[in-house]
Amino acid sequence: MRVLISGGGIAGLTLAYWLHQYGCVPVVIDQAEEIRRDGYAIDFFGTGYDVAERMDLIARLQPQQVPIEYVAFVNGAGEPIASLDIALMRKVMDGKYMALMRLPAGSSAV
Repeated sequence: MRVLISGGGIAGLTLAYWLHQYGCVPVVIDQAEEIRRDGYAIDFFGTGYDVAERMDLIARLQPQQVPIEYVAFVNGAGEPIASLDIALMRKVMDGKYMALMRLPAGSSAV
């Protein structure tokens, strides 16, 4: 059975993975003209981390973690107003937390 998925973001591609695992043929469409290869950090924790575990992605993702100590929240003037300690975040999440950054096209992970 072919299944059309509208949206090539994390949710759409995860759905495509699982449909494929169960014998369906997923077809993913998106309004973007090409796959996005840069942009923003992606956090895995909670249900997202659990799904990544079930997809056997954790061992492949761990070396790709962004080496950050904290996340700062800033106001419109760029002044820090709050911060979140990543070590504390990992502790609260029982170690099930990773911060990842998409790499620009043509880059490779070190």
